[in-house]
Amino acid sequence: MGLFSAKKKIFVSSVVYNLAGSEDDRVDFLQSTVASSVILDNKKSLGEDLTRTYLKGPAMDLRAFGRWARTSRYLDLIGQVSGTLQTGNSLNEGELIKYLPKEPGEFVSLQNSEIGIADYTYWTAKYVAEKHPTLIMTDWVSDFNEATNTIRIQFASGAIEDFKPDNYDPANKYLYATYITQKTVAKNPPPTDPKENPNTIVFSNTKVFIYALGSGNVALDRMFDLPTTFGTFFPFIPMRFDNKFLSDTYLPYIYNGSKKALKKATNGKYDDVIANIADNPSLGDIDYAYVVFGVSLNVKENACRRYLYEFFQEAMLGYDMSGANFRQWRTDWRKAEVAFKSWMTWRDNPSAMPEPQRLPYPQPPDYNVRVQSPALHYDMQINWSGMEETVGSGLKKPGAKAGELWFEIVGSDTYDQGVYNESEGIFFNAYQMDHVRLNWQIDDKRWRSIDIYGLSHNNMIYGGKSVTIQAIEALQDNDESGFIIPLHEDIYRKMPLKEATQMSTACAFLVFNCYKVVKQKWYQSGWFKIILIVAVIVITVYTGGFGAESIGLLGTNASVGAALGFAGTAAIVAGVVANAVAAMVLMKIISTASSAIFGDQVGAIVSVVATIVAMQVASSYMSTTPVSANLGNMASAENIMKLSVAAGKGYSEYLTAGTQSIMSQNQALLASINQQAEELNKLTSMNLGSANNLFNPIALTDTGQPVVIETLDSFLTRTTMVGSDVASLSMDMITNFADLTLSTRLNI
Repeated sequence: MGLFSAKKKIFVSSVVYNLAGSEDDRVDFLQSTVASSVILDNKKSLGEDLTRTYLKGPAMDLRAFGRWARTSRYLDLIGQVSGTLQTGNSLNEGELIKYLPKEPGEFVSLQNSEIGIADYTYWTAKYVAEKHPTLIMTDWVSDFNEATNTIRIQFASGAIEDFKPDNYDPANKYLYATYITQKTVAKNPPPTDPKENPNTIVFSNTKVFIYALGSGNVALDRMFDLPTTFGTFFPFIPMRFDNKFLSDTYLPYIYNGSKKALKKATNGKYDDVIANIADNPSLGDIDYAYVVFGVSLNVKENACRRYLYEFFQEAMLGYDMSGANFRQWRTDWRKAEVAFKSWMTWRDNPSAMPEPQRLPYPQPPDYNVRVQSPALHYDMQINWSGMEETVGSGLKKPGAKAGELWFEIVGSDTYDQGVYNESEGIFFNAYQMDHVRLNWQIDDKRWRSIDIYGLSHNNMIYGGKSVTIQAIEALQDNDESGFIIPLHEDIYRKMPLKEATQMSTACAFLVFNCYKVVKQKWYQSGWFKIILIVAVIVITVYTGGFGAESIGLLGTNASVGAALGFAGTAAIVAGVVANAVAAMVLMKIISTASSAIFGDQVGAIVSVVATIVAMQVASSYMSTTPVSANLGNMASAENIMKLSVAAGKGYSEYLTAGTQSIMSQNQALLASINQQAEELNKLTSMNLGSANNLFNPIALTDTGQPVVIETLDSFLTRTTMVGSDVASLSMDMITNFADLTLSTRLNI
C-alpha cells in the first residue's frame, strides 16, 4: 500500500479466455453422461457407463498431466519454480526509523512503509524527491524500458526525463519507506518579544528509502519473512514470448516440450492454436500468451467454487486461521489515525499543548501465494491481508441447497492515512480494503464460511508492469475475470471425483499479456468465438474413452475447435445437447407411454412418429438442413428398425426434470397422457417394475452400485416386433401421413 503505487503505477492489459467457451453454454458432465448412455446403444448398463466415463474422463487425464509435468522435468524446462506461500513480514517500524538517512539533529517522521516486489515507481518517486522536490506530489507518470534499464518520467508540464535506477532487480524483494525529517532551529532574525519561543521547526519534503533484501543490514533483513514452499502447481504452457511465437527456431526446446504438454493436458494441437492466434489483426498487441490452469474467482460452476474453498482453506492452515493478526492491525491503524488527528490539532495551535506523539501507521498483514517463472516472465500472485473461517448449523441463507457454494460481497473498508508534507501541507491517502465471503452449505444442517480481507490478484508482466484485480472488481465482472486462482496439484487430487471431473471441463485459460490497453475484446471478433475443450461426453460413453481422430467443433472457426478439442469421431456440444438430447429423451418417454396406453398398432405408430420427429429435430439442430426436409425420411422401414429400440434403458427423475422446457410446449399431449396415468403406472409396474422406483443417477455417485438396465434382447423379446410389423407400420405411415402429422389427438 505504497504512497505512490496507487496513483502513479501504469497498468498494462491482460485478457483471459476460457478454453471451454461461455459459461452459459457448458455441458454438465453427469447429466450429459446419463443422457448419452440412455440414448446410445452400447450394450452397457448406466452404472457401467458412469463408472467408465469418470475413471477415464478428463479429471484423470488432468491428474496424469500434473504427474507428467513433474516426472518429465517439464517444470524445469519452462523454469517454473515451486509455489510459495508468504506468511507475513515482520516490519518493525520503530527499528526501521533508526536506519533511515537523516542529518545530525533531525528527527524522522515515518509516513509509510511496506515490503513488496520490485516496483519501479518507487525509484521514480525517489528520483523526483531528490531532483525535483517541489514536484513530488504533482501528477507525473513513469514507464520502464526493460531492454535499456531506463525509467522515463513525464511531468505534468509535459517535460520528459530519463534515468537508470540503481540496484533494480525485478526478481528481488524490497523494503520501501516514505518519510519526512524535522529539526529545531533558531529563528532568524531572533524574536523581539522575550516571551516568544526563539526556536522553530523547519520540515523537509518527502523522502524515499529503498532497501533490497540481502543488502547487508541484518536488522532490516530480519523484517522480511522468507516464503515457504507451497507445493506444486500445474504448469503454464507458453505460446508467445516477447512478441514472438515459440517455434523450431525460437526457443526450440521449450517449443517442443510445450507441444507435448498441450497434447497431454487437452489433446490439443499446439501449432494449430498458434496459427489461429496469428490470424488475429491485433497480434502486435500480444506480447506474451500462455495456457494457464486455474479457476476464475467469479466462476459460476459450483464444482469450481468448491476448489476455491479448498484452496483458501489450505492456505490458511497453520497461518493465522483465526484472523487475529488482521484484527490487531486494524486496532493499531485506528490508534495511529487518532494520534495523527491529535497532532493536526496541535499543529494548528502549537502553543496550546506539547506536541503529541505521532504513531506510525502499521503495514497490514501480507499473505500471498506466488507462482512464477522468471525466465519466461510468468509471475502471478494472490494476495490477502487476513482470513478467518466460521462454522454454523442450519441454512446459511434461505433456500440454500446442500453442496451449494456462493460468494457474497460484504463491502470495502476505507482507511485514511494522514500524511504531512511541507510543500503540500496535510492530506490523507485513502486506502480501500475489500471484504468478501465464500460460503459453503455442506448439507441441510451445516455450513462453513471464509471471510477474506484485502484479496487481490497481481499479474506481473514485465519490467515492473502489472495488472492488479481486486476481489470485488472480479466478482462484479460480467465475464469470467482474469482473477485466476492457480490449480494446485495436491488440492485438486483431494477433491471428490465428481466435482474434479466437472471442474476439469472449464479450468484452462488462454492468457494474453499486452503492453498497452486493448479496449476491444478482440478475441470475440470472429476468429475465436468458440473453443470447447470438453463437451464430447457422447464419445466417451460410446467408446469408453477418447478416440484417436481429431474432431471439429461448432463455431465460426472449426479448426480452432479441432486444435483444442478432445479427439473422437463425432460431437454433440452445448446447445445441441440442451435441445436435441432433451427432445430425444422426451420422445422416448412418449413412445413407451403411447404403446402402453393405446395398444400395439396405434401406439406403435404414435411411438415411431414421435421418435422419428425427435430424431429429425435433433438432426436439424446439428446440420443446416431444415426440419421439413428431414421429415421426408420418416416412413422408411430402415429408420423404423433403427428407432424401434429407442425406448427402454432409463427412466429417470433426473432426466425428466431436464426436459421441462420441451414438455411445456407439448401440453396437449401431456394432458392426454396424464388422464391415463394410473393405467400407465400399472402397465409400467407389470413390465418394468414400480413406477415409484425410477432411476436416480445421483444415487450412483453416492453408493457406487450399478443399476441393471433392460437389455436389447429383453426389449425385443418383450415387444415381439417382427418384420411384418415393421412393413405394416411403414405402409400405415405412408397411407396416413397427413393425419398423423397434422392431428393433435393421440387416439386417432
